[in-house]
Amino acid sequence: MASSIPPVTTRLLRSWTAEMPIRTLAELAVSGHEVTAALEKRPGPWLGVLLNQLLLAVAAGDLANDNQLLLQAAQRMDRDE
Repeated sequence: MASSIPPVTTRLLRSWTAEMPIRTLAELAVSGHEVTAALEKRPGPWLGVLLNQLLLAVAAGDLANDNQLLLQAAQRMDRDE
């Protein structure tokens, strides 16, 4: 079965992925435990959503993968909801 994605697109996606600072939640410089402690909230579905938002921000280069910066961003995101 032939791929419907043009080879140039595949190469660009691979290149972009290789340049991402992080790719997984395990690479995030903050843990769910740290986030719940900082926000004084119990874990729940909101935590996965917030961690994924942080992951996307770091992966896109919009936010540094730094523990304190991520906790500050988590607090801002929580306030904005």
